Parts: sequence; C-alpha cells; structure tokens
Amino acid sequence: MSIETNKRLATEFFGKLSKNDLPGVSAMIAEDVVWWVAGGDLFPFSGTKSKSEFLKITSGILSVFPNGLTLAPTGMVAEGDAVAVEVDGHGITAKGRTYDNIYHFLLRFKNGKIIAAKEYMDTLYAKVTLVDA
Repeated sequence: MSIETNKRLATEFFGKLSKNDLPGVSAMIAEDVVWWVAGGDLFPFSGTKSKSEFLKITSGILSVFPNGLTLAPTGMVAEGDAVAVEVDGHGITAKGRTYDNIYHFLLRFKNGKIIAAKEYMDTLYAKVTLVDA
C-alpha cells in the first residue's frame, strides 16, 4: 500500500470511530492486530489488547458519550507501512462532563488493515474524566 493510501485509511478509521461505526472499525483491523495503549496498572484501558479486547473496550468508552466522541486527526506523518497521527478527542459524557483529550497513534498497515497500533493520551485526565467520575 502507498503512504497516501495508508494516510487515507487512517483518516477513514477515525471517521468511523467518530460515527460510532464499530462494524466499520472492526473491518479495518486485522484479526491478529496488536493494539497497545499507554498507561499503567491504574488505568484500566492500558496494555496490549487483541482485536476483540480493543473492540470491547472501545464500545464501552463510546457508550459513555451519548452524542458521540469526535476523534479528529490534526496531523499525520507517514513512512513505509506506518502512519503517526495526532488526534483531538472531544465529547460530552452522559454525566455532562466535557472531555477534551489529545492523542497520538502510531498505526501500521498491511493489505489495507491495521496490523499494529500504539496509542498515547493523557491517561490521568482520561481516568479522572471517564473512570473516576
């Protein structure tokens, strides 16, 4: 796949997440994906996840936002099979709390699917806003 194709796929992926299109998200992820999320033992979403674990966690997170969670790419750099994406996340939780977080994803593609991901964010802010609230 070309660098431009991979960048387009990354944009499409975040568009599907923002529309809460989990079947579409699932279709873009390889069955044997390795999805890693920053954080430690105190952050329940962190660690290395399989596809099914990632989708289950993502479904749970998205359910916290009745009007959706917007994940808008603000910058990308790509080389080979990798696309580094800066993303602004915004939503209002069911409890009325504003959620604004910034993310960095390193996505690796093969045959048009995400085969590996590393996800970084302000985990303390996410925990306080989404878990502890």
